[in-house]
Amino acid sequence: MINFKSLVNQLDPFTKSIIGLNLIVYIVSVFKNHTSALTGLSQNQMLQTFGMSGDNGIIPIITSMFSHASLMHFILNMLTLALLSPIVMQHFSLPSYIITYFASGISGNLMTKWIDPSMVTMGASGAIYGIMGMLVVAVISSNFIQHFHGLESMTSIILIIIGVNMFSTFANPHINLIAHLSGFSIGGIVTGIILMKLRKLN
Repeated sequence: MINFKSLVNQLDPFTKSIIGLNLIVYIVSVFKNHTSALTGLSQNQMLQTFGMSGDNGIIPIITSMFSHASLMHFILNMLTLALLSPIVMQHFSLPSYIITYFASGISGNLMTKWIDPSMVTMGASGAIYGIMGMLVVAVISSNFIQHFHGLESMTSIILIIIGVNMFSTFANPHINLIAHLSGFSIGGIVTGIILMKLRKLN
């Protein structure tokens, strides 16, 4: 059972800001789209509520990272972020966390525009998958292992979260597989490796 009060108290200011901004955008979507924002937006509604497609410019590459197509979409993404962020903040600096988050979300959206321009998409999943990728790099880093107390417990949490999210990614045909895997690999793993290399140099 998740203790939500304890979870909220553990959150860093960046994560609280991201969740707060996502919540504001979601509330705007509810007022604009009514019950569709709860059950699932159509493609036209997504485009009118900060969503991204291949031909609607540069700004939606960013805005789509803060908008969600349904209540469940919003809850699952924000809960996953809230569960991962305390682990991230134990072992990475805040700038590293921020860089990885945005690099992952943006790279996922850019890859989506490039590979499937017809796709209409929104959500923070690409950025969150990048955080997962960064933690995978951290877990297999010997430097990280030497400085971590309780590695087995933390690894189990990460693997469970990644496993559940990966299952939902491949099981749901409506999920943007490109953004998820690009965020995980390009934004998360590549950025994670660079950050770990830089940390070893310091």
